[in-house]
Amino acid sequence: MKPLSNEPIKVLLIEDNAGDAMLMRKALGDPGALSSARVQFYLICAERLSVGLKLLAAEQIDIILLDLSLPDSEGLATFLRLRDCAHGVPVVILSALDDETVGMQALHEGAQDYLIKGQASADSIRRVIQYAIERKHSQDALRRAHEELELRVQERTMDLQRINEVLQAEMAERRRVEEQIAAALYEKTVLLKEIHHRVKNNLQIISSLLTLQSHHIRDGKGPFDVVRASQQRIRSMALIHERLYQSENLSKIHAEEYLRMLAENIFVTFGMTGSRVSLTVDAVASWTPETAIPCGLIVNELVSNSLKHAFPHGRNGRIHITAHCKDKVCAMSVTDDGEGFPPHLNYRETESLGMQLVMTLVDQLGGTIELRRTNGTAFHTTFPMK
Repeated sequence: MKPLSNEPIKVLLIEDNAGDAMLMRKALGDPGALSSARVQFYLICAERLSVGLKLLAAEQIDIILLDLSLPDSEGLATFLRLRDCAHGVPVVILSALDDETVGMQALHEGAQDYLIKGQASADSIRRVIQYAIERKHSQDALRRAHEELELRVQERTMDLQRINEVLQAEMAERRRVEEQIAAALYEKTVLLKEIHHRVKNNLQIISSLLTLQSHHIRDGKGPFDVVRASQQRIRSMALIHERLYQSENLSKIHAEEYLRMLAENIFVTFGMTGSRVSLTVDAVASWTPETAIPCGLIVNELVSNSLKHAFPHGRNGRIHITAHCKDKVCAMSVTDDGEGFPPHLNYRETESLGMQLVMTLVDQLGGTIELRRTNGTAFHTTFPMK
């Protein structure tokens, strides 16, 4: 549909009454001819709705004049069928006096206007046609403006959403950094508060170990063995602080690295640097220093005991260390395939300082320890996570 201009307005008249059709021709000009009025019309006529629909599909129609009572369609359904095929072309209803109500219904369903046949002058017919087209142009312009406004609103909304997402991401990142800083400050504060307490406790442990060891010196044990055992126990505790200093997390120690390094140092201390006795470590756990120190001392005593007694006369063998934590319970074991723990000894009541220390440390952890003598010696310890 083109806007009003000097070009003729192409009018499709769907009317089966020959008299009414003749009046329209006179009002708008002869069929196929241009009227002499300022606004020119080109009239195309159809007597049936079906014919009108075909013409509508084939021609570039500017406006439709529709009689609602046709041989192949009757009443409001006539307009509805035409409206669905008109694709925005304005429709003016030609109504008789007795079907004015139907004309009003058609207006409600989207018709631009209606004329009462027999009462409309040529000027009023032209005027209605022009107003209908202009009204349709205005509606289309308003619809396009509304669509454009909606599009701009959507684009602006999307821009604001993107900006909001960026701001939310920046705020989340800022909160994350602030939480990291707060956690780091809290961790440093706790570390500073506990460092003196830990050193004091470790010195107390060393003092107690040396006191216990002095009894064995009086019992006739060689000074070199005594000093070496004490050094190894102190070394097991020093490794805790060494791992802490090298870790990004100052409150957790990875059991795998710690136990492997501890056991390898014990092997070096006993001169087991060759391949006669092999070492394997399988540990999936992270411990606090309060848990790692007693665990390290337990492993130190049990591995040292295996190296001293399980592989005499150059016997080959293997020592296997495990540590796994699940559901707030840790299980730790030291196993060797050596000669086995003497069956006549009660490991819970032995006079050995090492075993006495193991039992004390297991109690300190609030755990239990079990000895299994199948295919060598295996000490299994379980304790709750702290």
